[in-house]
This record gives sequence, structure tokens and C-alpha cells, in this order.
Amino acid sequence: MPLTPSGSTYIPSSPLSSAGEGQPQQPRRLRNRCASPDDVPQDPASDSSDGGNRGWKWGDKRLAVVMSPPQPRPAKRQQPAYQSQEERRRNREPDREYCTQRCLAGLASRSALDPACPNSHLHQAHSADGNHPISRGEVAQLLEVQLNNDRDNGCRPLRLHGARGIMFKMTLSRYGYTFVGKGTHKGFIPDLQHEAQVYKYLGELQGNLIPVYLGSVNLREPFITDGLDLIVHYLLLSWAGDGVEPEHFDIHRDGKRLQKELSQYGVIHGDIRLANVVYNTELGRPMLIDFDQARLNKRVRKRQLIAGFSRTKPKQLRLQN
Repeated sequence: MPLTPSGSTYIPSSPLSSAGEGQPQQPRRLRNRCASPDDVPQDPASDSSDGGNRGWKWGDKRLAVVMSPPQPRPAKRQQPAYQSQEERRRNREPDREYCTQRCLAGLASRSALDPACPNSHLHQAHSADGNHPISRGEVAQLLEVQLNNDRDNGCRPLRLHGARGIMFKMTLSRYGYTFVGKGTHKGFIPDLQHEAQVYKYLGELQGNLIPVYLGSVNLREPFITDGLDLIVHYLLLSWAGDGVEPEHFDIHRDGKRLQKELSQYGVIHGDIRLANVVYNTELGRPMLIDFDQARLNKRVRKRQLIAGFSRTKPKQLRLQN
């Protein structure tokens, strides 16, 4: 299923129904006052032939019991579906600013909070020692539960499309961690899994040359985008920055510099172009994104091993050659 841009407004996975749409009509109750003549039984004296009303008196309390429609079910059972959706909408995470690279790099290492992060007060509220209150793995686990309960909670489409994914803004409830999720459909999951392995391999570059990797999330039911893509998998990353302009970034000269920096770690990006380079104002430098086509440079890696130089654990070396 192609991941194509669309100019239309996105279709949320949990659309809210309008307040009166599709709801059952409430039964009309008999009023004791201001009733129309048609709604009130005739007095026996005015129509002696009607035996059905014999013995009833105007204002008799028994009249309300007999003439009232069946009582509605308890409120909990008759609650319309749209009310629960509205309640879910009210409980969703507000739109927050992105966490800093330093903040999420500290989260990855379970170290000190970054006071410059716009969400540090939310992180600090759950911290007893000034360090991050949860681990990187817990972020992915908690977010997966959150999104499988409500696919729109803390998940906003950014309408940024790539060859293998669509970008979303993500916020973890309670803790306030805010970053991006690269979402894709079932057919491209292996590409994002490969990209995740690249980020793991380049752990020392996270938060500097490349975004901080925070894990992956799978959905039981797909998030439907405006282009009708069925998103079922997210790759979680720190927000790296906005795209660079051609007049400010020479893709041939500056792109080679970025690749040279990356090559020191034995990895070839494979797709360095303007769309895969962003500028991070926090760091004051460009960063590389989209590593789904990255590969391991065997010759560089061999030289590193001969020199006794290893930047990562062997179990992380699962890149496609």
C-alpha cells in the first residue's frame, strides 16, 4: 500500500460522533401541568359511556404511574457511545513541545534530567533523585499500551511523508516525554526494523549526528491516515529538527562531511540527500535521518576490529550488508 502525500485533512482513527447523531429519541413524559386536552383523559362526568376512566380523578397520583412510558435503563447502560469517545478526547494528552536531544539522550542512559527541556517539570514530578524516572524500554512499553487503548491519544500526524514512513508527533501520558514516531504499514515493517538496528549500532552518535532511538511500538488495530494508509508500526525517535534549504546546505560538500563522520563508525548511509538532512537548533548542526537503506562498511569495520576498537556490543551488529 503506497505511502503517498495527501492534501486532505487526516481521518482520525477514532472519529467523534456529533452529539445528536444516531442517538435514540427520549420518550416524552406526561406532564402534570400545561398538558394539552388530547393528552388528558376525560372526566367520567363528561363522558359516562367511557368505562375505562371510571374512578380516576384529575390530579390522582396513580395517573402518572399508569400513563408514564417505561422507565429508561440505568444511566450507565444507556450512555451513548459518543459520550465515551468525548471523554477519551478530553483525557488525551495536550500538544506539548518536543523534548531536547540532551533530555532523551539522558533518558536512554537513565541519567540526569535536562533542565532546559520544556517538559522537564513533568519528568521531575516522577523522579526522586533528579534522574529520569523510567527507562527507554519502559517508554516504548507504556506508549504501546497507551496507543492500543486510544490510537489518537498523544499521537498527531505531522503530514511529513517519506519513502518508507509517515511522521507522527508522540507524547507519553503522565511523564510528558514528547518525540516523533515514524509510522508505516505492514509491508514496510522490516525496513523500519533494519533502521532500528542501525540506530542501536550507532549508539554513541545518538543525540548528536543522529536522533535518539527510543524503541518501537506495534498497534493491534491500524491508525488510518488521510491517504488511507494503515499504520501498524512506529519507530520512536527524538525530534531532530526542520529540513535544510539548498542555499544553506551544499548536498555534495556538506553531505560528504556527514558521511565521513558516519563512516568512522563503519556505516554507509546510502541515501544522503536534502530530504534526509535536518538542522537542529539546539545543537547548532545538521543531523542525518532515515537509515532504512544504511549498510555496514565491512572494510572499515575490519580495520576497527584489528585495531581492537569496538563501539558497540556484538549482538547489535545485525545490519544488512
